[in-house]
Amino acid sequence: MGAGKVLGAMLGLMAGLLIGGPWAIVLALILGTALGHYFDEQHGAPPDFPEILSDFPATFELPPEQPPLTQGPGEFPIVQAPDEDPLDRDITALFVDVARADGDMRREEVREVRRYFEEVLRADAHTVQAVRRYLKDFLSRPASLDRATLEYGVKVGLIFCLAREFDHKLNSIIVEKAIKYRSRGV
Repeated sequence: MGAGKVLGAMLGLMAGLLIGGPWAIVLALILGTALGHYFDEQHGAPPDFPEILSDFPATFELPPEQPPLTQGPGEFPIVQAPDEDPLDRDITALFVDVARADGDMRREEVREVRRYFEEVLRADAHTVQAVRRYLKDFLSRPASLDRATLEYGVKVGLIFCLAREFDHKLNSIIVEKAIKYRSRGV
């Protein structure tokens, strides 16, 4: 019997005696023992189950050492850049597409992309430089529905809405454009 159970039973017995009555004493004693058992289970040593750790090696092996980067006399030190994360490119593409939804990408939006990678994702300098290259790459190519279909393999289209607030001439222009481009996803 653990120390928590004994202490819980004693505290339950005292509470039952303070309340008075035989049922109060028995119920407080049982409740105190149950709480003590719970305390023992939560604060006891974990059970020893060696099969849980069977997937791990018995001894720790250090990874093989990389050969040191060498340089000749008068050369700049060799810096090994970390591998680029493909998710960074996808996140940058998402930022660019969202920014293009309301027109060309503005300087404030570029700053927001950089702030996101530096402050939210805590990216290092190499990642920020890679994001800068991705931004230049995405901004050099105009957005098009055909490119989205080819790159992402999804069916894209546009939905035009007519409105009572528009005059008849504007609504007729929208209808003409929709008819003209209906074979291209409108």
